[in-house]
Amino acid sequence: TYKSFTNLPTPLLVAEVDNDSLKTLTDVQVVAVLSDEVENALAISSTLIDKLGPNEKKEIVFTWTRSLPVDPTFFNLYPHVDLSKVR
Repeated sequence: TYKSFTNLPTPLLVAEVDNDSLKTLTDVQVVAVLSDEVENALAISSTLIDKLGPNEKKEIVFTWTRSLPVDPTFFNLYPHVDLSKVR
């Protein structure tokens, strides 16, 4: 879930990930894609969550080294879970 974004002095996206399952998830990769008003990608970043327990929520942060030319309109988050590691 998208929470907040700041572009200056350097881009910072804060989001929250929820595990609404009854299983512990490990090595969850989340990719953030920031896009303009016509959905052209402006920036991409990823983060890794080591462990996310059942019904647990965690705040995650994405950063970039340079400010973006325009503020993004769309914030898409793509989580990836390796189902072979679900306990």
